[in-house]
Amino acid sequence: MTIHLMRDLETLHHNLLSMCAIVEEMIHQAVETLSEPSYEKAQALNELDDEIDSCDVRINESCLKILAL
Repeated sequence: MTIHLMRDLETLHHNLLSMCAIVEEMIHQAVETLSEPSYEKAQALNELDDEIDSCDVRINESCLKILAL
């Protein structure tokens, strides 16, 4: 494999792991929010959801780039 492809795959792997960690944190916070509802916690979950959406877009773009090359 070329160095560029390996670098892109490593970046993709890192991005996937980062997104997984954020999703795991969001699940824990969601369960906590269900047992103790509050507006602030719901707002924090919404912000995490936006961050996950951004990660998803980055990952999709990376995959398309790798496939195109």
